[in-house]
Amino acid sequence: MARIITLVILLISLMGITASFPQTPSSDTTIRYIARSLDRFGEKAVAQRLLKDYFLENRVSLQPLDSNEENAYVTQDDSGQNVMVITDNALEIARSEKLIAKRPYHSGSSLLTWTLTVFHEYIHMDQIEPETIPKFEDPAWQATDKAIERWTKILDTELAAALAKPISATRKEEVQQILDAIVALKSELGTFDNDVLNGVKNGILSPGQKWTYLKSLANLRDLEKKAKAGMTATAPPATTTTTSTPPLKPGEKAWVRVSVKEYNDQPSGGNYSYTVADGNAQMRWSMGTDTWHFTCTWDKPPRVIRKTDKIPITMSIKVDKNVGESYSANGAFVLVWDRPEVEPGVTIDGSLLRGAKGEKSVLNVTHRMGVAPEGPVTVFIDGSTLPNGMDGAQIALLADVYNGRSSGVKYIYEWKVPD
Repeated sequence: MARIITLVILLISLMGITASFPQTPSSDTTIRYIARSLDRFGEKAVAQRLLKDYFLENRVSLQPLDSNEENAYVTQDDSGQNVMVITDNALEIARSEKLIAKRPYHSGSSLLTWTLTVFHEYIHMDQIEPETIPKFEDPAWQATDKAIERWTKILDTELAAALAKPISATRKEEVQQILDAIVALKSELGTFDNDVLNGVKNGILSPGQKWTYLKSLANLRDLEKKAKAGMTATAPPATTTTTSTPPLKPGEKAWVRVSVKEYNDQPSGGNYSYTVADGNAQMRWSMGTDTWHFTCTWDKPPRVIRKTDKIPITMSIKVDKNVGESYSANGAFVLVWDRPEVEPGVTIDGSLLRGAKGEKSVLNVTHRMGVAPEGPVTVFIDGSTLPNGMDGAQIALLADVYNGRSSGVKYIYEWKVPD
């Protein structure tokens, strides 16, 4: 099917057809990705029709819509034929193309939203002068409900086939792609349920109709659990990255953790907040209609570090919520050794941790739409790189997290004989 879509686009370019609606490279890219998504979920006819209607027939366009409009609607042009108007908010697909090309349904992608929207509107495209009343909306919502059921079954089949393959990096990547789609479709069902209830309440949909989306939602939740378990199974534990050393001899000294300080004092003003604990930091920011939440996690460092130890620490960032594009915001997560008096956001004599291939213990994250956070990365607490201890000397390992304000956790180690 991908080849058919490519041939359609090639034919369009050879014919040199110009649309009467304003078309741009971004709108072209957006339509192509929606068509590919429809094809990916088995809606081949709708995918071909979308490409034809946009590139050849001028019956689909992306335009600015008033804030009280829907994501898309069907109306009539001057000749009386139905045309579909999609809000230009869908152009965020093109703006995040670099990431969508790798992970179409990642947590920051809206591709599935627009895929469902276009599918729904094509039911209206075949109606005569559609209006927002049950006569027209019942068939469109019922068809979308059945599509969700089909797409869920497709994901079920794909996941079963992927999990049957031998454990490998390739299988893990395949399962991740399917998991992304499962989570995205599950998220859409929350909105779908609310829209159905409001549609009945407002007289847009007929009451008493039979729906399958709640069953689809339950199935998607089960699939999500299976996929996440499959992701874990694809990561066999490494056996060569940690140096094994014999127990400490009586009286032998090492770097011993003597305190852990969690920085939970909230910053002034209402734009920033965070919740910090050993191994976890939840960072929150909002301004106007923009909201941005992310969580940093890391393996808890050991209580005792010897000069011969090499202990892996995995650090990662997950974006929990990202809404709005009116303001810019950036963040970072750093693991760094420094002097014991240092606080998060300050460096005096800092020394980053390193990974097996020289990776640094720094991960960046941004509020910019379509840009995934860096990581995860595994670095090492390498005892051989720490200072030569003197009785009572102290050093600090800081998990430093920043979202415009700094917070984190400080682990203080002292050179002494462990208790």
